[in-house]
Amino acid sequence: MKSVIALLMVAVGIGGCVSTRTTTMSGEQSQTLQGKSLALTTRNKPDFGAMTPGKAMFGLVGAIAMISAGNKIVAEDGIEDPAGTIGEQLRQALATKHGLIAAAGTGPVADTTDTAKLAAQYSNADYVLDVQTINWSFVYRPNLGTQHYRVIYSVKVRLIDTHKANLLAEAFCVRKDDNDTNPPTHDELLANQAEILKTRLKEHANDCVGELQQKLLGSMN
Repeated sequence: MKSVIALLMVAVGIGGCVSTRTTTMSGEQSQTLQGKSLALTTRNKPDFGAMTPGKAMFGLVGAIAMISAGNKIVAEDGIEDPAGTIGEQLRQALATKHGLIAAAGTGPVADTTDTAKLAAQYSNADYVLDVQTINWSFVYRPNLGTQHYRVIYSVKVRLIDTHKANLLAEAFCVRKDDNDTNPPTHDELLANQAEILKTRLKEHANDCVGELQQKLLGSMN
């Protein structure tokens, strides 16, 4: 139901109820990271929204159909959640700048956004980086006659001290290819196992990495 509500918010141009605030680590906090271990959360793939004109006409029922269609595309075309790639790149940035070491083994699948609960789930590491895809979807563009589509991606990242169950830093990033001068049609977007969709998601994720590094860590220099 949360996914349905979020998708309906996207349909009317609302960002949803996820916090978009930015908290950058202080210099004092960053000095404590050297040589400590860092885990990455792993999460199940979130629901993917495939918003077409026909489905958008039917409110809640249409939103459920959008998610069903989107999840089918993800499964059949092997589309990966960009959160994993974003997390690995941010982990490398933290290792480079602050000397954090990857925690041994893999942790459990995160099933919460609660700071204290995440700290407990990943207590094998000194810190945990929680990277969560908030929205990935494609949406028709009514200003272009409903035949063309944009790809939306948003992600939330938080760095948590597992021993103190404290949130050290957090950031949010959203990308929408609204400025695309040659937006794809539905068929083009999904052709060749959704090649264009995969490319757009990868581009959005790569753009977000740079923004999130700056927000979480400040200058990388």
